Parts: sequence; structure tokens; C-alpha cells
Amino acid sequence: MKVNFEGSLEEFTAVFRGLALEFELQDDENMVEEELSYDSAPPLRHPTRPPAFVQDKPEGVPMGDKEAIPFPQNKPFGGNMKSLTAKERTGCVEASTYFFQEWVKGLGSPNEEQPNRVELIETMGSGQWTVPFLVLCYEYGSLQKFCGVCLKDTHREKHESSEAWWNWIDSVACNIVQVSVAGFPDVQGTYDYSTRWKREALGEAL
Repeated sequence: MKVNFEGSLEEFTAVFRGLALEFELQDDENMVEEELSYDSAPPLRHPTRPPAFVQDKPEGVPMGDKEAIPFPQNKPFGGNMKSLTAKERTGCVEASTYFFQEWVKGLGSPNEEQPNRVELIETMGSGQWTVPFLVLCYEYGSLQKFCGVCLKDTHREKHESSEAWWNWIDSVACNIVQVSVAGFPDVQGTYDYSTRWKREALGEAL
């Protein structure tokens, strides 16, 4: 390859040094990404939902001896996003519950058998439940709230207090956002970095 450069030696040296610095910074960023642990490192900062998406939601409707999943009232993207049918909503909740339950297996316990979380996120990010999953995350207010809804029946009793429960849910959602870069980057925008969602979940004054 032959490169022609017009200018003085000083100008050439300045350009060369600038390019060398840029490549060095890119190598450093790649190195940081490779060294991150999916089980321990926090997710990268991403834009969160507009404040208008954070709204109060009604309590669940009794259904036999179990409580039905609360019907969310938030309207993502100003109401312009696809509305889910009852069948789509039920199917997505079932698929999402399986997704979350598989995800938490061995999470935080490196000596236990671990699921293929990259495969899980790629499947959720490129299948029939991709858009419905995002819709429900926004409607419930955040990835954390939807995750809590789906895992409540199977994991809530393992935590001594509501605060411990929601802290654990937050760590699960945090891990999902971190791994999502592998195949479902859109989910990053559903993670709520504020404390409002947790105070809302704990029934504290906002």
C-alpha cells in the first residue's frame, strides 16, 4: 500500500501520532470489554426511559388462590408502540418467566453449573417475543419490575425482606443488561438507573 501525504514533516508527525493514539485507545477499550465478568461487573450506562413512563399501576386482580399478574397501564413511546393481544401477553409472560428463571441459575455462584446466558439473550433478542418483551418492560415501568413480576412465585420466599428481594432483582437485571450487548442491546434502555422504581416497589414515598 502506498500513501501520499502533502505537508511538512511536523504536520505528518502530528497526524501519525494522532492515529497511533486513536488505535491505542481502541485497544484499551477492547481489553476492558474482554476482562469484564458477566457475573460481577455492572452494566454500562445507557439512556433510561423518559420520566413520563414511570406511572402508578393498579394492584393485581385476585384469581383463585393466586394473584394475577398486575395489568400494566403505562403506554410506551407515547402509545405508538404495538399493543399486545391477550394471547401475546400471556405467551410473552410465560416465555419471559422461563427466560428469567434460566438466567438466575447459578448467578453469583461460580462453582455451580451455569446456563449459556449469551444464547439466552440472543434467543430473546431475535425471536417472536422480542418486541412483546420490550413492551412489557416499558409498561411495567422497568426491566427490574418486570423481572420481579416473573420471578415472584418461585424466588420471593428465598429472601428475608422486601428490600433484599428487590436488591437481588436489581442485580439480576443489571447482569442481563451487561450481557445484552451480545444479542439484545435494545433491552438496555429498559433498565431504570434511578431509585424511584425501588422506592415505588417498597411502597415508600416518592
